[in-house]
Amino acid sequence: MEVATFETSATWGLTSIVDLRNADEVGRRAGDPDSTSPVGVPVRLVPTEDQSNADFRAACLPILDSPEYWLHNVRILPELIRRALEAMAGAGPHAHPTSDRQSSWTNEEVESWLGEVETFVREFADRTETTLGQLRVDETTRAHLRSLLTQP
Repeated sequence: MEVATFETSATWGLTSIVDLRNADEVGRRAGDPDSTSPVGVPVRLVPTEDQSNADFRAACLPILDSPEYWLHNVRILPELIRRALEAMAGAGPHAHPTSDRQSSWTNEEVESWLGEVETFVREFADRTETTLGQLRVDETTRAHLRSLLTQP
């Protein structure tokens, strides 16, 4: 996030940053805007992928830029997904850094990608309760996640 974005986010109560990227994806890349985490706002690194895992590499790397890999990620690395959900649920108002694999895409690339993946996203969303059960996410965490998504 840019410095100005951090400053603006203070007005809506940003209290933490939950970074879902892999450790090797963290940090400024060529072309990224200047960015410094604001003082007093902790950044918690909670990756959802383990690219050293052979099963993950075999199933997910060929489709990593598509939500097609989400169900495989849940199946292969459920503990990482659960930890990320727990971190988000316990973080209060938070943000996720946008310097991910897709952040350098143009608007046209994003629109094209969204058109291609909508079916997968809807199918995954329709399975939310099943997936949360598979991940053994407790009811308290589910309630916190629900409130983050539905409360102003």
